[in-house]
Amino acid sequence: MKDKIIFKGYSKKTYAYWNREYILFHDKKHPKHMGKEEIEEFLTHLAVNKNVSPITQSQAFHAILSLCKEVLVIDTSKWNIQALRAKRKDHLPVVLQKKRSNKSYFI
Repeated sequence: MKDKIIFKGYSKKTYAYWNREYILFHDKKHPKHMGKEEIEEFLTHLAVNKNVSPITQSQAFHAILSLCKEVLVIDTSKWNIQALRAKRKDHLPVVLQKKRSNKSYFI
């Protein structure tokens, strides 16, 4: 798996992490014996229980898909993954302001 990840130019650490999490989530079941339903279940778990960002969920999805396609040589073209998508976090923008000095300078 690591050789395929490096060849494609992906982050070895990140892809290995998400594939490991996926396998552990399904009680160490071999990915060869899992399919579309297990991927949907894991991605939904990330969105609902782990409250991850959409980018993180997408990264996990692509890591698992890469494992299936590149390493296990599973045809995933017919899979229509319908997992609950993570929601974008609403946050207020941070406004940076110069600190004002109480000192007066005269020239």
